[in-house]
Amino acid sequence: MAPKIVLLGADGDFLAALAEQLALGEAFSPAIPHGMAETLADMVAEEDPDIVLLDLDAARGRDAVWDGLGLCHGLRARGVDVPMMVVSGPEEGRAAAALTAGASAHLAKPLRLMTLLAALRQLVQTDAQRRQATLTIGPYDFQPARKWLVESRTGRIIRLTEKETAMLDLLARAEGQAIARETLLEAVWGYNSGVTTHTLETHVYRLRQKIESDPANALLLITEPGGYRLG
Repeated sequence: MAPKIVLLGADGDFLAALAEQLALGEAFSPAIPHGMAETLADMVAEEDPDIVLLDLDAARGRDAVWDGLGLCHGLRARGVDVPMMVVSGPEEGRAAAALTAGASAHLAKPLRLMTLLAALRQLVQTDAQRRQATLTIGPYDFQPARKWLVESRTGRIIRLTEKETAMLDLLARAEGQAIARETLLEAVWGYNSGVTTHTLETHVYRLRQKIESDPANALLLITEPGGYRLG
C-alpha cells in the first residue's frame, strides 16, 4: 500500500499538480484537506498520514493570509508526529525557521520530482524504523509507537499520554545528556504562548508517579539545572 501523504498550502493549483505527480506509479497516496488554517491541524490528525508536505509560501496574486510556519508549529502541538517535509522559496533563513518550527526536512523550490520523491521515501523509511524501535529506560522497555513502557522483569505495561511519550522519546535519544526545559517545550508542545514551564513540570510530576518507585527521589527522570535527563 502506498504511503499516505497530506499536502498543505495556500496555492491549491500547486498542490493539485504536485499530488498528481506524487500519485504516479502509486508512489504515494495524496490527500489535500480543505479548511480554515486554524482547523487544518485537527484535520491532518484525523487523516492519520504517513507523512506531511507543507508549502510555506502564500499563493501569488491572491489575498489569502497564509502562516505556514504557524501551521507547522500547530501540527506538532496537536501531536502529529509523522515526518514533515517543508518546501518554500529559496529565501535565506527559511530552512532554519522550518526546522525550528518542527519540520523534519526542507527543500527549496523549484522542486525536482526525483529529488523530492527520494527525500520523502527516506523520511517514511526512517520513521518506520523509529516506530519499530524499543529503547531501554532503567527497568523498562520503552516502545514509543505503542505509547507505553513494559517492565522488563514482570511484563507490566505502563501506558503513556502523547506528551509523555514525546518527552521520553526525546530524553531517551539524548543518551543521558540533559535537555533544557525550553527545548522540551518547543519540541513537545510547539510554539504556544499559553504553554509555560509550569506545564512541563506538571507533566514531569505525573510521569514520575508512573515510572519511579519513589517519585520524591527520582532515579530515572532526573532534574538538572535548567532541564532534565534520564538516569
